[in-house]
Amino acid sequence: MFLKTVTCLLFLTLTSCLAQDNVSPNAQPRVAPHLQECYRQRDIFERDNRLPMTPQLLIELIRRAEDFPGTNLNLQQFTSSLLHRFKQDGILPSNTGVSINQNDILPFNTNGFNFPKHRVLLTRLIPGNHAIFPTGSLTLQEQCALHFMLSTSIETQRRGDENERCNRLAQYRALRVPRSTDEVEMMKKSEMANVRKQLHKKFGRYQNEDEEQEEVAEEPAEEANEDEEADENEEETLEIGGQTDGLVDVASNLLSDCPVENGVVHSPWGSIAAGTVIAGIAAGLERQTVNIRDLVDESHLGQYRMARQQAIAIDNRYAATLSGDIAEAVLLQAPATIQVGASGGWNNTAVPNWFFVGQRERLQITDAEIRGGVDGLLIAHNIINWRDRASNLRLSQVLDMYYSQRGIFGMESQQNVFRACNRRDMLTNTIPSITATLAQQSFAFTTVLDNEMQSSVTLTPNSTQRISAQASDTLWNYIRDMPDAACITTELIPGDDTVWRVATDIYIFVDTTWMFRDIHSTVAHLLNNLDVNRFGSSYTIMNAMDGTIIVNSTNRLADLYTQWNQEIHTSHPMGFNIRRVLETMREHSTILLDHERATSQVGGRSHIALVMVQSATVNDAEANAAEQDLLLFRDQFPDLRFFYWASGNPDRFARFVRQPQRDTFRLNIDLQGIGGESIVTMTSPVILRIIEEPRRIINHRCGSNWQSEGQTGMSQMIEFVEPRGVAFYRLHPNYFFHNAADRRVRIQGAGFSTLTVCTSRTVERPRANATNVQGDQVRCQSVNSDTMEFGLWDACSGHSLIHHCPPLFISVEGIRVHDGQNLRCTEAQCRFPDSARFNVIVDNLGCFSGVGTIVASVMLVVASILVTLRA
Repeated sequence: MFLKTVTCLLFLTLTSCLAQDNVSPNAQPRVAPHLQECYRQRDIFERDNRLPMTPQLLIELIRRAEDFPGTNLNLQQFTSSLLHRFKQDGILPSNTGVSINQNDILPFNTNGFNFPKHRVLLTRLIPGNHAIFPTGSLTLQEQCALHFMLSTSIETQRRGDENERCNRLAQYRALRVPRSTDEVEMMKKSEMANVRKQLHKKFGRYQNEDEEQEEVAEEPAEEANEDEEADENEEETLEIGGQTDGLVDVASNLLSDCPVENGVVHSPWGSIAAGTVIAGIAAGLERQTVNIRDLVDESHLGQYRMARQQAIAIDNRYAATLSGDIAEAVLLQAPATIQVGASGGWNNTAVPNWFFVGQRERLQITDAEIRGGVDGLLIAHNIINWRDRASNLRLSQVLDMYYSQRGIFGMESQQNVFRACNRRDMLTNTIPSITATLAQQSFAFTTVLDNEMQSSVTLTPNSTQRISAQASDTLWNYIRDMPDAACITTELIPGDDTVWRVATDIYIFVDTTWMFRDIHSTVAHLLNNLDVNRFGSSYTIMNAMDGTIIVNSTNRLADLYTQWNQEIHTSHPMGFNIRRVLETMREHSTILLDHERATSQVGGRSHIALVMVQSATVNDAEANAAEQDLLLFRDQFPDLRFFYWASGNPDRFARFVRQPQRDTFRLNIDLQGIGGESIVTMTSPVILRIIEEPRRIINHRCGSNWQSEGQTGMSQMIEFVEPRGVAFYRLHPNYFFHNAADRRVRIQGAGFSTLTVCTSRTVERPRANATNVQGDQVRCQSVNSDTMEFGLWDACSGHSLIHHCPPLFISVEGIRVHDGQNLRCTEAQCRFPDSARFNVIVDNLGCFSGVGTIVASVMLVVASILVTLRA
């Protein structure tokens, strides 16, 4: 008997140890070992060096991990491993004065009020295995970016910059009229120097004091022009009380009037706590309803007779989202009336790294957490249904659809589409009795959390239930009144619900006369709106003076921040040399066409060179030579378009573009947006023009020398379009100028869904719904698994010059997907499960250009000269 008892005790001890070992490191009351390097390495921890807090980058990093070779995780496994690997709430700096350079001590710990709830979720309500996440897919900087995006905490200690920072918010109210959300930009670069200085005092962050002094000393030269823009969709400001002058000791216990909120991601429909969204999705994928008796010690549960008798079960979807935040507020704000909501602003909405909240207390439910909670709860309630309709559904696809104009699996009514701009309506339309359920779940989770964290007062069960219900009502009323941007206000073209996708290879030439922060923020905002990813656009950034590479050709937004910084920017020569720009584009375009010939590509993304010039001009001799070069470009690279984005009057570059009214733009960088254009207003015409440029259809056999060597035949490429999406294509007459039998273009459906295919020789963007304007110039046909054909054997009859013969324009448009319709797009090239595949097929295209003739003429001239010399 004794032996049996000892054996049982040993077994229980071993089981307990194994269970402890399986607990996520992120649930332990210390910074997880695999996250510590994010705080030790200066280049990673420094906020200005971090990847920006945007949905585009969050989705990009998640997609990279999903695409990593050998990753075979399903949606539930991937989402829960992401959560357990990177989310650790409540991490705050300590007040020990210890330097982060001291290897054996890390001056950060999980001291924030957010951690107890986080621990309960990871250990009891959302199972997961952090070890299976494919960390090899991301660099350390990218892994830390995920951690910073997903981990919530609020740094309330006074930094010393409040007098300049917090009061600056109030200045906007007299100058700008609010239009949507209540977030603004708050920070100048000179102000950031003060923040770094305070961090240096507190943590000894820099090993070399002289290095920091040099960095700060460089700031005044740029200070006069370093104001930020207030995003047009986020303009309402906060009024903050005045502060005493001078810098204060950051190690003191004074509270900042605009604390820093961590784990916030900027979006056009209000900033969100991204970690809460992911937690909600993970909970929805493995829903658990756990009785309070299984989560609270029996000794503590005794006083909650009501909960015990009613056997209230906690729904992990609510605990991970809104009810979890309400529970924190009840325990930390009671007995005072529970206050919900805390709005704030970004240092820079183009490159968002710092998010400040406009109040110093009652920060348990911020605006970002509310939006994240609503989004997470909405997706959690529907994710199983969506996964059943699309068996290979990915987390990146869910986020990509939800945080966009298109929404998740578009429905017949736009008002019923699941997307961020619809969050308020969808919450009431899709979750029955939301207010009653929220109150009940908040009471239940408060009961659990009360046993895990130090509350401000001791609450009785009755008071807990009453205050939880009141807080739930307060939160619900707050959600209904949140001034987030409506869907219609963020449509690219107001009143048009078309899903516009950009697919371009864009080469951006930067005049480094622009100050780095100005031009980098402008380019960042541009690229954030050009759909940069493996399904959309790629970009290359080069120096406008000598054509050298600044950012290598890539479809990753992260490269913009890792390859281009202040030091690299200043190392490049200033100015603009048009001849060098043209030579560089000739080199890159030649490589592109020859690569497409070698790989038998029938076309693809549009081909654009965007030149961003400050004050440079072009003299007459260079201008005349450039015009001659551009005439040759038109023959050799018919799809290449040059756009000029310049300060002052951009008409000085009108000679160097195809359509001066459409292809030149004024660039007046004024990030503050006061006394000038905001970054949104300034970039919108450029974005629209790039979207207008059609994708390419070519004869790949021509290459850059336009010599097909007599080869003809059929070629094709596979393309995809999403519901309500439209793809435009252009085939230049250089490929069909002379007559030939069976020369044609075909669009063949794959039977995924019905597509609308339109063609025209005069309308650049033919649409079926615009036939009343376009008349007989547009021909349209519905295609499912059949084919639409356009013959080209006599397409240039009556035109003596190639340039006089109009191109062929084609559009392929997806229709809405009905509820319950199975989603078939599972290939790696499918951006979304409801995308429709089709083939673009070309038959017997030719190669017609003046390039071959010019080369032959040059050879004849050289030959005649040699003959003359020999004579």
